[in-house]
Amino acid sequence: MTVLDSPQRVPFIPPGKAVSVNFNVQMAGAIAGTPKVDMLLGVTARLAGRSVEKLFASRHVLDVDEISTFYSTDYPTGGTEFRDFNGNETLENPTTDPVDSTKDALFETRTYGDLTAGGTRNTALQAPWSFDTGDGGFRVGVNPATTDLGAQVLANWGEDRNFNGVLDPGEDRDPGNGVLDEGWSTLGGCGWQSRGAQETGGIWHTGMKLSGNSMQTFLMLSLTRRVHCRLVFSSP
Repeated sequence: MTVLDSPQRVPFIPPGKAVSVNFNVQMAGAIAGTPKVDMLLGVTARLAGRSVEKLFASRHVLDVDEISTFYSTDYPTGGTEFRDFNGNETLENPTTDPVDSTKDALFETRTYGDLTAGGTRNTALQAPWSFDTGDGGFRVGVNPATTDLGAQVLANWGEDRNFNGVLDPGEDRDPGNGVLDEGWSTLGGCGWQSRGAQETGGIWHTGMKLSGNSMQTFLMLSLTRRVHCRLVFSSP
């Protein structure tokens, strides 16, 4: 691999502005294996008093195609999901909609990988991939960099604010019952698709836990009483 037009000189950069600099790269006619290369970008600005070159590195693997594997607890050992986003009763991959950008370039067929397969990061989870017998070792909290919403308190999948799994002062709020309420339960609801013939099943969701409600009851409550699956708690 050869960079053909380095160095590049930018004559003027207005204050507070950014410019784009492009380089032409020529590849060899044949590449053996999948070698890794480090692209080094050196920047100097002598007139600005920065004569010492500052380097930025970006590593790339040659002669490979990027592959993304999706996982879903609804399909713990893998599976395929079909979604007709534009309602035309035809599976398109991708969709084409020149009018509505939110429905353009969507893939209506999605294949999920095997959560239980070895050699993946998912094996550190503690659940049997369905959350039906445990919370999977997940912990919730509020990141220090989270935007302050003032009097509103983020629902954030449960009452815990510091990821320690313990009810600390100020966390008991939805409801105030002396128990650390989490967004995980075995009562179903909130997009839960893996229930089969069951009325209930384990899942994580935002907001208050369900209280003995079946899937159908939950759907009715979510439409009439905005108490589940929400961004913030209704009261501090």
